[in-house]
Amino acid sequence: MKLGTTEMAAWSNPFTRSLAVTKNKLDPMDPIPENNDLHRYIEFLQRQLLTPGWEAFFDPHVMQAWLAKNAGAPNATFQQYGGATSPVAHLEELVHKFQPTTAFDSPETQAIFAPILEKVKRAAEEINLRVHRPIQIVTSTNISPSPAVRPAGGPHFLFIGLGTSSFCNYWAKAFTAIVKVLEKRNPTRRFASAEEVESALRSDPSGVVFAAKLALAYGIYGSLIGFGQVNEPLEHWPYRAQLLDSMEVFVVGHEFAHLIADEQVPEFQGILDVKASRKLEYFCDQLAIQISKRYANHEDNFLSFAGLGAILLFRAMELSEYALERISSIHGRSGLGNTLRYAESQPSGYPSLTARIDRMKSLAVALTADDQRQGVADFIEEYDLIASYLVCTLKELLGTIEP
Repeated sequence: MKLGTTEMAAWSNPFTRSLAVTKNKLDPMDPIPENNDLHRYIEFLQRQLLTPGWEAFFDPHVMQAWLAKNAGAPNATFQQYGGATSPVAHLEELVHKFQPTTAFDSPETQAIFAPILEKVKRAAEEINLRVHRPIQIVTSTNISPSPAVRPAGGPHFLFIGLGTSSFCNYWAKAFTAIVKVLEKRNPTRRFASAEEVESALRSDPSGVVFAAKLALAYGIYGSLIGFGQVNEPLEHWPYRAQLLDSMEVFVVGHEFAHLIADEQVPEFQGILDVKASRKLEYFCDQLAIQISKRYANHEDNFLSFAGLGAILLFRAMELSEYALERISSIHGRSGLGNTLRYAESQPSGYPSLTARIDRMKSLAVALTADDQRQGVADFIEEYDLIASYLVCTLKELLGTIEP
């Protein structure tokens, strides 16, 4: 079958063709049962994921106390964006009404990721991909950017939280700052070499400096949670919001694909060896790209349509993981073991980030309709040129750090 449209491309590989559409006893539209046994089980799983030393951060009462003490600061920040309803007022109402069901439950988790999951489910249904059992979003107590799913006989669990949202949010700000500088220097945004990118960024290196700070913070702490307030010009907001959305939709889409695989693809069920695990990650990347493209059609988000959410997420991880390994080696400690490793060769069920990025670029182009394919290919190449320049430059800088 020739790849001509996203709909056709969704069924152009043996993975998606092998999906068995079966009806299970649990209807995904039914509410997930509320019971103490379920909550105790979720809390047990959260304790297994908990990053040592971060116990107090995941106390659900901390956010309530913080808002009560610091309500004025967020309001002042959001006033510049206008609008009839204050986002902070909405957040305050959400937090004050929130009733935690576990010792680590967080109102931000539902507020951020429940709407994204609904977008992913709607986009997936349009290409005939459905998870048949309910999905319950659960606050992840791991500080890394990587979410996780736990397939189950009842509701599936999607563990996700501020580790993911903070990483995506800060890096969306950094990439936006860099793109806006390049846009001013060259409104056509056509850069053909790293030298051209470097020359343009010399006029305003603030975005590069910000990216370096993010990499160093991740290298020290293994997370961007708590990095702090970063102001951005008002005109950056719409672009950054689209980029952030494209990154988070891809992340949730990838985890959604894991549940598709567990429910409906026998090849990926049970205990997998390294080869099968890597094949599964590629499978989930591909479905997540297809979901991102379909989502983009509804949201008018070209960045998501072109696969930039996935590519930039992995470029940011590539740099961040390098910083983590570099700083860990300097201080004589092992890395924190994030699941998205940057290294090329290791006994892991995860493909290297380099391999995943290359495949993502090819997929994003191949899954585009014929009349748009060249435009998307050119856009991806230029954007990844910029991201690659940033990664290479900052890796070189981090490599000069001495003990």
